[in-house]
Amino acid sequence: MKQTVMVSKPKLFLIISALTTAVLLPVAILPHINHPFFVYRISLHLASIIISVFLIVVSILTYRRTGSIKILYTSIAFLSLLVVELIFLLQIMPGTSRIMIPMAYRELPPILLLVMLALFGWGVLRVEK
Repeated sequence: MKQTVMVSKPKLFLIISALTTAVLLPVAILPHINHPFFVYRISLHLASIIISVFLIVVSILTYRRTGSIKILYTSIAFLSLLVVELIFLLQIMPGTSRIMIPMAYRELPPILLLVMLALFGWGVLRVEK
């Protein structure tokens, strides 16, 4: 069963989607269900988080299979994207501003996006020996 899920990317995507939605639904969407604007914005970030988690899992599985350092850089870049999306989700949710340090709220996402782009570039341009 485990091997079938790991090989079948659509099944893996459905499992990750269900788990991520189950975790974030009561925290992020249900409290704002009466405000369609928030639900749409949060849904966009939820979709980005689901795709980020899926890409992280697939790249880690590929790294374990191939051992390529390029794939490792890619998985770290996807992890950076996940952190950025989680910060963006926290930023748009009312009442979460007191959780984060204001400076990190503004400066951390662009820094992490730059790190993500650098890791992608490093992974693409790196020559394997």
